[in-house]
Amino acid sequence: MVSREQRVLKSQQVRANLRRHLRQAVRGDQEAFVELTEPYLYLILEFLATRGYGAATERLEKAAELLRETWKFLPFMHRVADVEHYLATALFSVPSRSEASWETLNQRLLELDPRQAFALIARDFENWDYRHVAAALRISRRELSEVLVTVRCRLLEIDLDSLEPSAAACVRRLSLDLDGQQRAREKHRICQQIITLPQAREFKSEWLELRCGLIEYRQQVRMADEERKDFLRAAVSGLSTAQMIQVPMLERFASRLPFRPSFAASS
Repeated sequence: MVSREQRVLKSQQVRANLRRHLRQAVRGDQEAFVELTEPYLYLILEFLATRGYGAATERLEKAAELLRETWKFLPFMHRVADVEHYLATALFSVPSRSEASWETLNQRLLELDPRQAFALIARDFENWDYRHVAAALRISRRELSEVLVTVRCRLLEIDLDSLEPSAAACVRRLSLDLDGQQRAREKHRICQQIITLPQAREFKSEWLELRCGLIEYRQQVRMADEERKDFLRAAVSGLSTAQMIQVPMLERFASRLPFRPSFAASS
């Protein structure tokens, strides 16, 4: 079993590699840009699916368009968190499509607002670190926990506000526990509480069952691993530093501050 320390170390190594690829990509290195964006490709495709892009060709075309736009704004990005925030902001601008023929689960995903869909995909599909999801959305961890429990209840068709206060509080703690955000003592307390709270028990059992369906849905949306780099290389082929938006001299200092790409909505 992998220890928490080992997971933290692996996460730090991954982030260090992404930072290196970002620095190289800003200087016009296409292969570094491929390495930088490869970990986010599935998230992009999965998010597009929740916006109604049912055909794989449509998702790939939109993903390629978004990646080319990301290249243009690289000079504004100095942190991996900037890249993730840009992607979140750009994805939020993608208009939803109506796909009434889709099965019930897909229809529920279509009904999520963009922030809810992004949080669900980043956390439950892509297993992002909790703090990285919060940073990409520019919200606190407490706010993220509320977004995630709301999404889970919505997908399960549970009205959180209609539950008894004790049951609602336990559901919120269970949702945090699902994300590995509870200490051992609190986990034990939750186990004791759900014995007398059937609504909380139902939330946990139904979510674990639904999560199997979400994993199956995720696999249907993804492309083969060996095809990812080929797709990314084709998507960014021909790009150059001349196509990047250069940061004006007076804005270079400001660009070192947390990235807020208000322009992403128009890209």
